[in-house]
This record gives sequence, C-alpha cells and structure tokens, in this order.
Amino acid sequence: MVAWRYPPPHDRHDLGRDDVAGLLARSADGRDGVEPVLDEDGALVGLVCLGVEATVPGQPHRQGEDGAAEASGGGAEDVLDVGLGVRPDRLSAGVGGAALSALVAALRAEPVPPRAVRAVAREADARALAVLARAGLTARARFTGPGDDVFVELRGRLDALGETEREDDGRPDGAR
Repeated sequence: MVAWRYPPPHDRHDLGRDDVAGLLARSADGRDGVEPVLDEDGALVGLVCLGVEATVPGQPHRQGEDGAAEASGGGAEDVLDVGLGVRPDRLSAGVGGAALSALVAALRAEPVPPRAVRAVAREADARALAVLARAGLTARARFTGPGDDVFVELRGRLDALGETEREDDGRPDGAR
C-alpha cells in the first residue's frame, strides 16, 4: 500500500514508510485497524479501515443525535467507523463495493454487531460517495478537515445496509 500512488488531487491518500506501523496496529478488541482486501488471486487490491483509523480530524463523528458522545467500537449500541481504500489501478472496478458488502456481511455475523456504521469521504470524491450511498449510508454532516477539504460524514443502520454492487460504467471519474 505504501507504493500506491494516486493522481492529484487524490495523492493525499499516498502513504509513506512512516505509515507502515500505523497500518499494522490493532486495538485489543480488533475494532481499530486496517484489514487487507485481496482479489481472487490473493493480490492486495484495497483496504478496509475500522474504528479510529477510519476517521478524519475535525469530524463531528463523536456527537450522537442526542448530543452525547458515541463510541466507535463494538457493542449493540455502538457505531463503527469504516473506511475504504482501493489500489489506484483498480478504481472503478467494483473493489470498494465488494469490500463494503463483505464487511457488512461479516459485521452482521458477529455475536454482538454494531448498531450502525459511519463513513467519511471528501465531498469532491463522487466515486466514494456513490459506493457508500449504494450501500445505504446517508449523508449526516459536512465538515472541513485536513487541507481545508470539505468532507461528508455518512451513516446507516447495519440492518438496513444493502448491496453495494457497482452501477457505474467503469470509467474513472477522478475520485480516490
């Protein structure tokens, strides 16, 4: 993943060697960290971020509808933060939607699944927003984050999330 290079302006997603330790770190409950997404041949084609790893500085994600702070980790009353990253040469190939579908299925199978999932994408990242919307997440907040970019926070109840199969024509649109 540290060798992946995205075209501008999405080169903000590029990682460096200093990011490796953070990619390997996991919380004790397994809800914070990064999971690889492999294709049918076992090649790394993406990643799924969970918990704190899926959040963006400046995100209002810790405030619930009642104003009380929400946890990001497991438990029936909790909201799990999720994020997706796709290898640059696999953008618009359905990797993000397939990874999100697999994640939703795995979360539903947990003994105590989270009540909802939450994700963030840059407002200018039409491809990421489309994948999240097809899964059933809806926009809940906009905020300014790193680089003065505008981000959209989306959320959906786990039991209401659906299929995320690609509905586009596969052409790149300049996102992630």
